Amino acid sequence: MRLNPLTDALPTSLLYLPGATILDYLLYHLSVLSISKTTLVLQYRGDQIARHLAEHHSDSKMTPIPQYAPFTLLSALANAAPWVTEPTLVLHGNFFFSHDFHYLLENADLSRPTFLLSPEDAAEGRVQGAGAYLLPPEAFYLAAQVTTEKGLEPFHAALKKAGLEPAYQPLQGWARCIRTPSDLLAVNRYLLTHWHEVMYPPAAGIGYDAINFSWVDPDSKIDKSVQGLFTTIGPGVTVRHGRLYNALLLPGVELDEAQEHNAVLAKNSNSLVRLYTSPEEPVMA
Repeated sequence: MRLNPLTDALPTSLLYLPGATILDYLLYHLSVLSISKTTLVLQYRGDQIARHLAEHHSDSKMTPIPQYAPFTLLSALANAAPWVTEPTLVLHGNFFFSHDFHYLLENADLSRPTFLLSPEDAAEGRVQGAGAYLLPPEAFYLAAQVTTEKGLEPFHAALKKAGLEPAYQPLQGWARCIRTPSDLLAVNRYLLTHWHEVMYPPAAGIGYDAINFSWVDPDSKIDKSVQGLFTTIGPGVTVRHGRLYNALLLPGVELDEAQEHNAVLAKNSNSLVRLYTSPEEPVMA
């Protein structure tokens, strides 16, 4: 809800980043790992996600399954239980991760739940902010006991009570949970300022401008007078004159004489949505 009105017409995982959606970035992470199968638990606008998979990932073996009420994170894990037969990497669909997960898989004890956390949270065992973790199959059935609870803490307690003592791995690189327009813009700027150090889908390789720290889709129509430092311009976007700074233009946006700073812009039906955020300094690697 904090991403409204961007998510009035799209689920969070299909919001755009340079060259691909949030979901595409996550699926690329999975594609470089030795993973036998991928299952996606779908709820809000799950039909759109299923169409996106059919159009852009038809060669991948992925199983979409519906989530049933209650629509909580722990319910999603419980819904996946019948499909899980081996240790499983869980990724939240509203997260961005700059680095791959080889270090997590190589160092983890696959018989124990292992949460990927910031170094500070890992030191204290705080799992609430985790967006990636490894779970043994029995952990998914434990989630069914606490489906009405919010967040990961009740699940963490249930794991400990059942004798599945959780382990913690410090995060390598940078990660962000995308809950607000500010989060989305922060991820966009991080990508643009660390492009050669992060994981991105191969299809996103075309469009990056290292001089302006920007990304411009080849199918967009941009007037030569437009300046776009720290800006991503998605497919089908048209911009005639203006100046853009620290901006994310989602697919289909049309602008004339625009002066857009610290903004996320999207096309919603026949209207233009503008969401302005406080500027955030790029995170240094």
